[in-house]
Amino acid sequence: HKLEPIIYTRDSLLIRNYMKAHHLKGVTTSGGAYICIIKSNSHGQPYKKGDIVTASYIGRFLETGKEFDRSQEGQPFEFTLGVGQVIQG
Repeated sequence: HKLEPIIYTRDSLLIRNYMKAHHLKGVTTSGGAYICIIKSNSHGQPYKKGDIVTASYIGRFLETGKEFDRSQEGQPFEFTLGVGQVIQG
């Protein structure tokens, strides 16, 4: 499934503007997902394959703010990075 370039460009612009307006710093993955790390690991180093990561998330639509996904019951979950336990991207 290929994204239409106009939609992808518009969504990317919306996301970048939202991040800027809310003073969020983040990265874009190779799959096109935007990730903002609110609190990183305690030692301040990047995570690497094999590290155990604890994460909480909420996914919202930018235009409406409506929630479409969140970590189970808002609780953090734990996974091993880089071994296929979560969706890439």
